[in-house]
Amino acid sequence: MFVNKFAIGLIAAAACAGLCQTASAADMAVRRALPPPPAPVLAPTWTGFYVGGNVGSAWGQDDTAVNVNILGLGIGAPLTSQGLRNFVGGVQGGYNYQFGAIVLGIEADADWGDVKGTAPCVVIVSCTDKIKSFGDVGGRAGVAVDKALIYVKGGWAWADQQFNTSFSLLGVSGSNTVSLNRSGAFLGTGVEYAFMPNWSAKIEYDYYDFGTKNVSTSVAVAGLAIPISASSNLTEQVVKFGINYKFWGY
Repeated sequence: MFVNKFAIGLIAAAACAGLCQTASAADMAVRRALPPPPAPVLAPTWTGFYVGGNVGSAWGQDDTAVNVNILGLGIGAPLTSQGLRNFVGGVQGGYNYQFGAIVLGIEADADWGDVKGTAPCVVIVSCTDKIKSFGDVGGRAGVAVDKALIYVKGGWAWADQQFNTSFSLLGVSGSNTVSLNRSGAFLGTGVEYAFMPNWSAKIEYDYYDFGTKNVSTSVAVAGLAIPISASSNLTEQVVKFGINYKFWGY
């Protein structure tokens, strides 16, 4: 009896060993057949220096009060609102530092484009405003969400403006152009998305307020210089699309 039980135990142990080896071999074959798990996708870091370019559309408003002095007689006009509009393009660059989901940085922009408009100032005098170039330097603060950066920005702004006055009466005409350097402040907001290592795209809205500035000029008509003085209150809004290259990747 004991011999029979012992023989049955040996047979069962041998069968189990064979089955275990077969299962282990099959499991290893399945593991070899399965592809390795994909590497985790890392969210980009926004820390680093970057440069880029942008294109967009700008529109503004210049409320102008004009006074024309003809033979000692002052002719004044109330505020005339001139709408300015055109396409713009330029460059930007800056530096970001990220800690956690918070991103802080500084950025400078410079854009060009004849953003202009014309309106009558005083019946016979026409005024044309043109913003030839503008730019800004300011701080930027945002929150990183996966590969996107949602941000606000603000700081100091400047503009190169041309103010043209033209006179026409009974076939007699004249004109004069004065260049102005304007400074003011701006606020903006935007979203930037890192679509490749080192590369990101953004859409941004900015509002510029260049305050009020006095302008003194004159128009030469039939050899007579007619003095013209004006106060110009200039604002501008810009929507632009940009591409940035960061000098370090993920």
